[in-house]
Amino acid sequence: MSQSITFLVAVPPMLWIPHQLVGAPLGYAVTLECHTEAHPTSLNYWTREDGVMIHENNKYRATSTPEKPSYKTHMTLTIYDLQDEDYGSYKCVAKNPRGETDGTIRLYKSTPPSTSPSPSTTEMPKKDWELMAEMNNSVYGNPSSLTIHNEKNTKTGNKFQSNLSEIGKSEQKSSDPDRKRNYNWTPDSGKLCYYV
Repeated sequence: MSQSITFLVAVPPMLWIPHQLVGAPLGYAVTLECHTEAHPTSLNYWTREDGVMIHENNKYRATSTPEKPSYKTHMTLTIYDLQDEDYGSYKCVAKNPRGETDGTIRLYKSTPPSTSPSPSTTEMPKKDWELMAEMNNSVYGNPSSLTIHNEKNTKTGNKFQSNLSEIGKSEQKSSDPDRKRNYNWTPDSGKLCYYV
């Protein structure tokens, strides 16, 4: 003969409050939340700091949603059109035959979100000149400088001239046929071409 024994464990309610301090501006709606665990399932409700139970109406909406596992519940209290008298402490309360517990959430007045316009963007004016560049092939057939021209005049100062012969002198170890090539900069394609 076999016997089966079932244990039912009764647990007093426990609360977990994700946000104990909540800020919201005047005229807005805010939702307070609280999580409970209890077995048997608890009776859940909200009160103000004076202990008076909050009933649903146009101002308040309370929900109590069962979760998995079945001993968990998610409680919410939404307060609409916040006024000065709505700020202060709220309690979520959970009761079952094994006990009672409550948790406090403090609601404070915060500033409304900014409605200032986003920063404006400005378009850069287009330049009235186009760049034209040419390479000077003066050192062993390798490019040694880059000169940039515009339609009005030619700029050859240090600001616009790059001495390529000084960059990476070790790169000049190329073979003799490479030194005999003719290099040509084509501004339309933005590429450096070489001819044998």
